[in-house]
Amino acid sequence: FWYHGTHILLYAEPTLQDESYRPLIQDQAMRVTNIAISEFPDSLRIFATHGLYFAAKHIHSIARKARIWNILNDVEAELGYHTRSSVKRLQELVEGVQ
Repeated sequence: FWYHGTHILLYAEPTLQDESYRPLIQDQAMRVTNIAISEFPDSLRIFATHGLYFAAKHIHSIARKARIWNILNDVEAELGYHTRSSVKRLQELVEGVQ
């Protein structure tokens, strides 16, 4: 999980290092999302929120973004770890693009 998240941070944060990295970033964001969709133990779900945030920030698919938003919302609802502001920021990024 964090191997893929680290690639996103390395090549796309705070700004995209080079346009040629876009396919790599998409692949890594998809991998983070696919791992998070699988059954994650509660103890890892909280630690995964930061990686999920950056995956959702950089993944192109709106359906995948929404899936990550739901995972983050579930973390807050079920475990009490605050994720609402992260989800709101991610949604604002999408609204700003449209």
